[in-house]
Amino acid sequence: MPNSKVLLVAVDGSLFDCLPQMVWDLYRSESNKVKAHFFYEILTGLPVEIVVTSGKGNERQVLEEHFQPYTTYIVDHGYLDFSLFEQMLKLKGDFVTRAKDNLFFKVLQSHPVSAEQTLLGDESDETLELTGANAPQVKLRLVTYRFSKTKSYRYLTTRFDLDALTVVRLYLYRWDIELFIGWIKGHLQFDHWYSQCENGVLIQLFAALITFLLLKLFSALAQPSNFSVLRKEELRWLKRHLFERLEALEVQAYLTRLLDAGSPT
Repeated sequence: MPNSKVLLVAVDGSLFDCLPQMVWDLYRSESNKVKAHFFYEILTGLPVEIVVTSGKGNERQVLEEHFQPYTTYIVDHGYLDFSLFEQMLKLKGDFVTRAKDNLFFKVLQSHPVSAEQTLLGDESDETLELTGANAPQVKLRLVTYRFSKTKSYRYLTTRFDLDALTVVRLYLYRWDIELFIGWIKGHLQFDHWYSQCENGVLIQLFAALITFLLLKLFSALAQPSNFSVLRKEELRWLKRHLFERLEALEVQAYLTRLLDAGSPT
């Protein structure tokens, strides 16, 4: 696994519907949307930063402006910008992403793939150099992994210190931020904005992150330890009883009944 001293941060943006009068977040002529850019630390499972822009906000620009050194960023191929990645390398950062089909490069070195790695899905592991006009002179690593007989994907990274399967697993961790954003949107009611200005939207999104963090903390400290307030049934129960004074034994009894019955996820 990666060096624990290096942060692993997944980055993604997501659109939220806004009111017609919120003209600062014009997305298209017929709709207004705000874009929240989330930075999510993989090893802890916690959000570390959020940036709010209009719906047309450039995700690559946001990453460039908020980049931190000694961090490996896990991003989808929409962030593929080699001038950005070249700048990240200069500042001691790394990335893992999916390679686009139209990637132009020359192979500098092919690394051996063992029979065991091939059996697990590794097809090739190469060091390459980008070609084409204005291509930065940086060495990158391209790992090709086979998921089925008919489907293979290519992963591009600057992490030469990891084995090929770990590179693939790191990219698959990107799904964690998708689940996190889906949970935020599905449970914390962003169909109504309490303020129509940019700062007000940012405050409401920060309140959502604080709620998520408090629930994670409550879940970690809860007894029994396998209780998770992030599950729908338990979250609904907490909402109903949020402002009630409940004795610890009442809460414990409820949790025990819920666990015995098998809480839906």
